[in-house]
Order: sequence, then C-alpha cells, then structure tokens
Amino acid sequence: MIRKIVHNNLNIKAARTYVPYQELENKAMLVGFLDSPNLFTDHIRRYTNSLTTQMIFGFRTISIDDPKLKQLYSVSSSISKNLLLIYLTKLSLGIREVLRNFGQDNSCPSRSLPSTQSIT
Repeated sequence: MIRKIVHNNLNIKAARTYVPYQELENKAMLVGFLDSPNLFTDHIRRYTNSLTTQMIFGFRTISIDDPKLKQLYSVSSSISKNLLLIYLTKLSLGIREVLRNFGQDNSCPSRSLPSTQSIT
C-alpha cells in the first residue's frame, strides 16, 4: 500500500504538478529568512514539512509555530536521542569487552607500544 501511495505521488507526471507548490513554499521560506534570520532552522523545518504535507495530505504548514510541526520535531528529536543512547551503550559494551579480553594475559603487541629506541 505504501509503495502505491509513493508511486502515485512521485511519478514524473505528478512531480510536474508540484512545481507551483515548491515555488510558493520557496517564497514563504525566503520571506521567513528575511523576517527572522535567527530562526533559520525553523524556516527550513517549516518548508520541508509544509511541502511534504501539501503534496501527500493536501494541507500546508503556514507558521513555524504550528503545533503539529512542533510535535513532529519533538517526537523525532526524542527518537533520535533514544537511538543515539542505544548505539552508544552498545558501543561502550563492545569496547569494554575488547579491553577486558585484551588485558587478560597482561601483554600488549609490541607494534602497539611506543618505540623504546632512543633517538640519537
């Protein structure tokens, strides 16, 4: 079902119909940059969200203060943080295991040690 929706919305014929929407959203984004340049990232978020929802669902995101837009980025930020925590936890467990195995025989390969030769 998702494949059908994507195919219907992204084929060449359909993509040509999106040009006016892209121009409208580009202008709105540029006006936003001029009005409040310090909110640059928020204008990019509004632009991408508005363009997507307009093409797929038929409605626009008019403002960077739209509650649906804020909720979307709040949820995606939370998911990203959780995925990062999971990744870092697994990475630290892997490093801990490598260090535990490395230190068992209290030896270190000589190529990993600094050179003991004196420079004269």
